[in-house]
Amino acid sequence: MAAVHRHTEHKLHAALFHADKPTRQLAMDALQAEIVDAIGAEYPKGEVLEAFDKEVRKLLRSSVLEHGKRVSGRGVNELRPISCEVGLLPRTHAPALFNRGLTQVLCITTLGSLRQEQQLDGSESKKRNALCIIIICRLSPPRSQNAPAPGTA
Repeated sequence: MAAVHRHTEHKLHAALFHADKPTRQLAMDALQAEIVDAIGAEYPKGEVLEAFDKEVRKLLRSSVLEHGKRVSGRGVNELRPISCEVGLLPRTHAPALFNRGLTQVLCITTLGSLRQEQQLDGSESKKRNALCIIIICRLSPPRSQNAPAPGTA
């Protein structure tokens, strides 16, 4: 849609290319709201949002393919640093916390007692294994998983 392109042409790059993800999201939300307010009376909101999304994807694609840069400023071959901590919880087996960017993952494995064992049927004999519970908790901002922000659902 040409009207969306005209309104985003000079502002989209400034809103999209922030190293800080929360700042980038706020700028993109503000630009999207501005465009809907500006041309929402002329076109259906759904069409405006779809055209805005296409403009964003086009700019992202050209940035990666032509300039080798992501929105955060990193190159396509650069990885964010990761940190790992182990032994955080005293009564679990192999607890670990991994951090990379805004994402945190807490991994916990708990071994059960012999009373909680499982019997596994095999073709030749029955095997017994202690119950093993693995808990993985991924803590990250809702927007990084395309989930609605609190209060907007």
